[in-house]
Amino acid sequence: MYYTDNQGNRVPISEADQRWLNDSWFHTQQLKLPTDAPRAALTYRVSTKGQVDHDDIPLQKIECRKFAQNHGWRVVAEAAEKGISGSKVSASKRDVIQKLREEAEKKSWARPKKKSETTI
Repeated sequence: MYYTDNQGNRVPISEADQRWLNDSWFHTQQLKLPTDAPRAALTYRVSTKGQVDHDDIPLQKIECRKFAQNHGWRVVAEAAEKGISGSKVSASKRDVIQKLREEAEKKSWARPKKKSETTI
């Protein structure tokens, strides 16, 4: 698997990093986390045509998934935006961000309470 860098060169993605793009493998890693692990939603965004053409999303996905796993965060949602400028389009007008915000407000991803947090 390859990505295209800013100079137009094809650069291989290591096998170790490629596994982070495999949804089944990542799901298996996530299942190793405690059920009450903190929740995280990951978003990937590219804003320029060059970034869209070079498909920078997989590289962001690799690094974000690694970060979440290494910090013990359970990834509950992932979303990507292509061709959306974060500096030109406010978060309130970005569909992906609004959808994730609405899900968070509904507490769709709330972690289960620990026994010590429950009331009798």
